[in-house]
Amino acid sequence: MTLKKHIDDIRDKLVEMKIRTEAAVSQGIVLKLLNVLGWPIFNTQIVHPEYSVAKGNIDFALCDSQLTPLVFIEVKKVGKIEGEEQQLFKYIRDYGVVPIGVLTNGREWQFFHLKRKVCELDLTIEDSTKDAERFNRYLNYESIRTGKAVEAIKKDYEQVGQQKQVATQLPKMWSKSKVTQTVAYRQWCNETHEPWEKVRGMIPSQFSLESILESDAYAYHVKQLMQTYYDTPEKFHNWVKSFKGDMSKTFGLRMRLTPERAQKIVDEVKKAYNSTAQRSNKNE
Repeated sequence: MTLKKHIDDIRDKLVEMKIRTEAAVSQGIVLKLLNVLGWPIFNTQIVHPEYSVAKGNIDFALCDSQLTPLVFIEVKKVGKIEGEEQQLFKYIRDYGVVPIGVLTNGREWQFFHLKRKVCELDLTIEDSTKDAERFNRYLNYESIRTGKAVEAIKKDYEQVGQQKQVATQLPKMWSKSKVTQTVAYRQWCNETHEPWEKVRGMIPSQFSLESILESDAYAYHVKQLMQTYYDTPEKFHNWVKSFKGDMSKTFGLRMRLTPERAQKIVDEVKKAYNSTAQRSNKNE
């Protein structure tokens, strides 16, 4: 059974309220997912339950081959999670440096790095495919063991910090070019199509959000972001191939571009990368 199917199965049990207590969450959800993610759950030195720190026990410490904790997981009963991150932070502070902290009540999962929430999942309402991707990104045993998961959460930590900085600094910016660039970056990172009223409220009153979105400069910055995030022809073409649905409409909605403008940007990047590949082939 794939990780996605396990998540779907857990979702059904949560909806039917078959899992409620902290013990049930630990055994029926946390250990089940860790097992699918490749962890040797019966090796209690690697998946260490009730790991002792200075002033208490963390529910699970996930350790490397040297028995050094790389992940702390604090488990709560279903429905209890608000404000509980302080207990997780206390355990991490008492122990020392732990790269990844996880707080979960089975339904909700919060991932932390250096006390900053990097990602939050709700298994009952979100796409289980995306949930599976996040679990693999942060908690896959092989990724933890090789350091890839720690590097991934550090990268996402920095991105969250950049987004918060953008939200703080945007009202203070006076350069239209800078505002345009920042709006493009903020929306590139937003995959939830949140209401534009929030963006509108962030930009200085002398700028019109509509004029920014319709400008050539906005399209230029979107194209720059596309080339930055997919910085090789292979990455770009894989992104295009794996895109589900009508790219021009879906990507256009996300970036608040018409389908025609969105498709034009994609075509321009595709042309640029094809030209690069052709030149490379000639040089060879």
